[in-house]
Amino acid sequence: MKIEDLKLFINLSETLSFSQTAKNLHMTQPGVTHTINKLEQSLGFKLFTRTKRKVVLTRSGTFLHDNIQSLLLKLDLTIEGARTLEEKDFSSLLIGYTSTYYEIKHFPQLIKEFNKSSSSSRLYLENFDHNVLKRHLLSQQCDVIFPMQDSIINSTDIQFVPLITGQFACIVPVNNPLASRHSISINDLSHETLILFNANICPPRQFKLQQLIKAACPTANYLYSDSVLLSHTFSQSWAWYCHYG
Repeated sequence: MKIEDLKLFINLSETLSFSQTAKNLHMTQPGVTHTINKLEQSLGFKLFTRTKRKVVLTRSGTFLHDNIQSLLLKLDLTIEGARTLEEKDFSSLLIGYTSTYYEIKHFPQLIKEFNKSSSSSRLYLENFDHNVLKRHLLSQQCDVIFPMQDSIINSTDIQFVPLITGQFACIVPVNNPLASRHSISINDLSHETLILFNANICPPRQFKLQQLIKAACPTANYLYSDSVLLSHTFSQSWAWYCHYG
């Protein structure tokens, strides 16, 4: 089984047209058919149901499509990451970040300014939770990181320079009745769906706040997220979440 065959399968899953996939990948239609037949034989199950009128994914094909696409993307990113490691030199700067609101908002402009002033240098970004970034900084895998102060407070080997201060905020979709209030208490969240950060990526102060919320609101429905972006996406539909920003 080849990676290229799986990528062809992904393309055909989206077009559901052997002729269109052949055009997209600059192949012949018989070549696409041969590749899919070979892939089905290798996997041991059918990927498509084909008639004269239409092409339809089987249940197994749908399951494979929904799960293999992210794996192929991760593979491409991993290979690209390995390639950039080979390309790095002494004029590069590797920045670690955690996808906070401030980073998402300000990084594009900061990167633009850096590229203007340091056209001969190369800038790399590394996105991990604060625990991983702390280890990478100490092992010199990162040059600079942007953590919460409380996540490195006991690290004598790290110099922390405060750039901006913020406060915890509870984010709520506009269609929620509580959205019209100027302020709310923790008890107001008792019957809501709340999105909290996973403990392994949560800075200490936020972890303490989440524990306080859980103790005060035992009847709330809790979901857990591993990124600010994912939490924000959830909150836009039907849930609250708490972040520092």
